[in-house]
Amino acid sequence: MDILYKAEHLACPYYEQGERPVIEVAKMVIGEKKKLSVANNEIVCMIEGRMRFYFLEIRTYEAVKGEILFLPVGGNYSYEALTECMVVIFRVHKPIQFCENYSIEKLYGNNKFISPEDFDTLPQTVPAGILEINSRVWYFLDGVIDCITDGLKCRCWFDLKVKELFALFRVYYTKEALSCFFNTILSGDTAFSEYVRLNWRLYHSIDKLAESMNLTRKQFTKRFVKIFGELPNRWMIERKAQAVHKEITSTKKSFKQIAMENGFNSDTVFIRFCKKELGKTPTELREDAE
Repeated sequence: MDILYKAEHLACPYYEQGERPVIEVAKMVIGEKKKLSVANNEIVCMIEGRMRFYFLEIRTYEAVKGEILFLPVGGNYSYEALTECMVVIFRVHKPIQFCENYSIEKLYGNNKFISPEDFDTLPQTVPAGILEINSRVWYFLDGVIDCITDGLKCRCWFDLKVKELFALFRVYYTKEALSCFFNTILSGDTAFSEYVRLNWRLYHSIDKLAESMNLTRKQFTKRFVKIFGELPNRWMIERKAQAVHKEITSTKKSFKQIAMENGFNSDTVFIRFCKKELGKTPTELREDAE
């Protein structure tokens, strides 16, 4: 089905033009191999085929049609397509919320935490990080695939569909199954890194971010370096540079809007940041992308 007023959609600043959209329909050929660096929590729905995933550095899993995999942020994964495959990928940029009244934190206690070393002891019928696609989710995924195939790439629509997916999880899956599925972000270090990744843009200093976690700056920095392998200030600058670069090169937002949304209090400061961290002015970066 053709979408109406296509020119208006293409001109909209919320039309997704990046290489890693919030929702992506991807196809793989037999034998395709690729390494994945996951910058956001990702939910991968197997629509067709069979793939071997290598994740958590100590485990492989052969995923087949009808399964959903959870890939936590920060991991280094890879896959090999054993047949021709189709997947739908949901990249989760916000804290996981099943509905307005049920956040992921409420899953604590529904399932014993499973460490990576314990993964191989789990029954392969229901491994950690895996769900089966039920009939309601299949219906939902069919609609998502059809709309994306039509050319619908609205970021607002993507956000609504991610919310709908989590609402379906809440309604049609047990708390025990969800707790097992999201197990890797219901533990200490991963919970810390998840909070940092999802909330760092809300705070303009390390002190404020540490305070929001009830930690001193020293405690926060020590734990941050242990998990991320670098100082928090440098990490935050690099994340901000990545976010700014993406906004400049893959959206049609004005530079003033991008600067304001990323915490810059003047155009001069914004331009200076781009030149220092990205090597070019915002205008030059956008011209290169075009």
